[in-house]
Amino acid sequence: MPNRKSELRGYLYVSIASLIWDSNGVIVNRVPLDAFTIAFLRVLFATLVLFPFLILIKRREVFEVTKAWKSIIALGICLSLG
Repeated sequence: MPNRKSELRGYLYVSIASLIWDSNGVIVNRVPLDAFTIAFLRVLFATLVLFPFLILIKRREVFEVTKAWKSIIALGICLSLG
């Protein structure tokens, strides 16, 4: 059973994530870019931030996936075509 301090920390993390998520709409409305550019920048930023953590935590699995890079690129192209 989690102690009280870790439970409060969890509530704090969820509250901070909620504030960031909610303020995103206000910030995006102020940016003079089209929707596709904003979506691209969001994905790019998320990839640049999360990929180092992925490599640190799941190094072996990441390198196993890179063996199938042709399939991954083909799937990405199919997804981008809609």
